[in-house]
Amino acid sequence: MRAQIFLILIISLQIQSRILAATNVSGDQSGTWTLANSPYVLVGNVTVPSGKTLTIAAGVEVQFPSTSSNSQLIVQGTLKAIGTSSNFIKFSGGSLGGGQLRGPVVIEATSTNSILQYITIDGLGYYYYSDFTAAIIVRSSSCSVKNCTIQNIRGTAVQLDNAAPLISNNTFASNSNYDVILGVDNLPKLTGNNALKIGLTSSTMTKSDNLPAGNLYYSLLANLVVPQGKTLAVAAGVEL
Repeated sequence: MRAQIFLILIISLQIQSRILAATNVSGDQSGTWTLANSPYVLVGNVTVPSGKTLTIAAGVEVQFPSTSSNSQLIVQGTLKAIGTSSNFIKFSGGSLGGGQLRGPVVIEATSTNSILQYITIDGLGYYYYSDFTAAIIVRSSSCSVKNCTIQNIRGTAVQLDNAAPLISNNTFASNSNYDVILGVDNLPKLTGNNALKIGLTSSTMTKSDNLPAGNLYYSLLANLVVPQGKTLAVAAGVEL
């Protein structure tokens, strides 16, 4: 009995120690978020300013709590969130109250060379979610999201806004709406991912495009214009 009580006390102290070790963050951030100071808890919007770099070390947990309606990670400069195959970074959200959001992560058009790699992105999203509420919004083509697991998103997982970043070798699972929404011209930037639920946003094709097989389905979220002289090829077996 004494041994059991002692074990319970040890576990309790470990839990309390981890809670006390949490690092609250908000406002402008750069430098390195280290494993020693993990988890990092967004208690307000966090911005990586233009010309600055925020590096997130392998194994770090970044929490987007539901206690604040402002817990976004906005990258105007550079984000280097690079885990390893054996030590993922984790972006996690909590339970939501009405109107609150968990995330999103926004890579702005001014961002250069941002990398999200080997990250588990779990449970971000919105209480009142829709096709156009996304956990990760990318507005920069100078960016890559690769080898990540993006799951349990309330809304859409990744939204590409007039950008063509590389989205490769990711696993998408149990997201309530779409896995990715983007313009049809940017479909070639999706490589090596599992079969996706894809939403096609309003666009006029600037080149001949194709809808390849291997994804779960494509949905037209707005008008898609195939201009004179351009071709849209739909592969056999595609659901549109």
